[in-house]
Amino acid sequence: MHRLTFFHPLIEKISVCFQNESYIVGGFVRDRIYRAISDYVDIDIVTADELKSVKGCVEERLSIKGFVFKREKEVVSFFGDNLRMDISELHGSSITEDLGERDFTINAIAVSLEDIVSPLLIEVKLIDPFNGIEDLERGILRPVSDSSIKKDPLRIVRGIRLKVKFDLRYSDLFLKQLRENLEFLKDIAVERIREELVKILKMEET
Repeated sequence: MHRLTFFHPLIEKISVCFQNESYIVGGFVRDRIYRAISDYVDIDIVTADELKSVKGCVEERLSIKGFVFKREKEVVSFFGDNLRMDISELHGSSITEDLGERDFTINAIAVSLEDIVSPLLIEVKLIDPFNGIEDLERGILRPVSDSSIKKDPLRIVRGIRLKVKFDLRYSDLFLKQLRENLEFLKDIAVERIREELVKILKMEET
């Protein structure tokens, strides 16, 4: 896919902060493939670099303070006008292993940050080990693994939001995991559920 599909001036500006393998993942990649581009920029980056050094560099480049949150793993988040950017360390020893820990196949697609900002490249390689692009094209919401929702039952609510946003069909695997894990939603922090519900309400306003 053409490199400029994923290019954003913000990514270019902070690219110097990453010295080791780093990737743009998740919703930013999915939305660019789907051509669902909005003024609001939400970027997820995973990196083999140490988070503390990346945080300091990005703060200097953007003149925005980063906040450290502990979710499924430690995340450094930056907020600005029409901007949210989350940076976390690569899970496991490879990007494939990291993507295997994600919620749905359509969110388990990555692009090398280095490739995006390289002026020498026209096309970039999409890293899609779980066939998320095919599921997006077919309109199917499918968990990455048999334990995706068990690992984080909030993914049930997120799945409903994605289904509505992209007019997807639930896969049998999603419905199976929903039935098995619905009762565990009560154990999820209220603020995390609220965040997903707010996103659903914002979709209804547009």
